[in-house]
Amino acid sequence: MPNAKVVKVLFQKPDRSPNGLGTNYKDDIKGLYGQPDPTQWHIWFEDFDFAPATTKWVPQLVGAGSVNAVTTGLDGGQNTITNSAAGNDLTANTALAATFLPDTKRSLIAECKFEVDDVTNAHFGLALCPAASNPFTYSEGIAIRKILSANTFTIEVKKAGTTSAAAAFGGVGLTVNTQATIGFAYKGVITSAGQEFLFKLDLNDGNGPRYQSLFVPTANVPTALLAPSWGVLNSTAVARTAKVDYVFAAKDRFYQ
Repeated sequence: MPNAKVVKVLFQKPDRSPNGLGTNYKDDIKGLYGQPDPTQWHIWFEDFDFAPATTKWVPQLVGAGSVNAVTTGLDGGQNTITNSAAGNDLTANTALAATFLPDTKRSLIAECKFEVDDVTNAHFGLALCPAASNPFTYSEGIAIRKILSANTFTIEVKKAGTTSAAAAFGGVGLTVNTQATIGFAYKGVITSAGQEFLFKLDLNDGNGPRYQSLFVPTANVPTALLAPSWGVLNSTAVARTAKVDYVFAAKDRFYQ
C-alpha cells in the first residue's frame, strides 16, 4: 500500500497495572502493597478543605488579625489570613508540633501556594521554624519571604542567631491577587561552598519555576525540631490579606 497514510491516534488508552505500582522491593513484606508506600515519608499537609483543627496548627498574632478562616467557596479551599490595620501587625499560623529535623542523610521539603492583596506592602513568608514561632520571628529554621516594602524575595537559613541569606530569583515579584508557589528543599549535600538549600518560586506565569541555591556552612545548619509556618506581615498601617491554597512539608524517613 504505497499511498497508505499514517493515522495519528489522538487519545491513547491509559496503561493498566492490575497489580498496582509499588515503591518497595518485591521481596519486602510491603512489596505486596500495590501503591506507593505512605510510610516512606513523614508528611504534614494542610489543604484547607475543612474548618481548622486547633490541635494541628495555631495562630501567632501581633495585633488582632484573623487567621482561622477557611474559605471553602474558593477553588480548592483556602486559608484566608487578614491582618489588623497597624504597621508591623503580624498574622501567622504554625503547626502545633515541631516534628521536622534537618539532617544530612534524609531529604526535607516544604512548599505552599498563596496570593496577597498588595504586592508591595504585604510581607508573606513560609518557614520551617520552632513551634510558637513564625516566618518573620524565629531563632532557628529555614524561610522564604516576599520582603517588606518591595515586590522581591529573600531566602535564609538561621541557627542560634547566625543567618545565611540572599536576595532571590533575580528580583522578580508577585502579581496582586494571583496565586504563586514558593518552597525549599534540603538534602544534606555537602560541598566546598557548604550545605545546599534549594529554593523555589513559581509565579504561574507560564515561564515555569525559578530556583536558587543557598550554601550554608555545616555549623550553621539548624539542629532544632522545626514546624511548618506561614503568614503575612504589614509594612504600613493598612490591613492586608493573604489567601493560602495549601501548605506541605515532608521528610524522607529512611537513610539514603
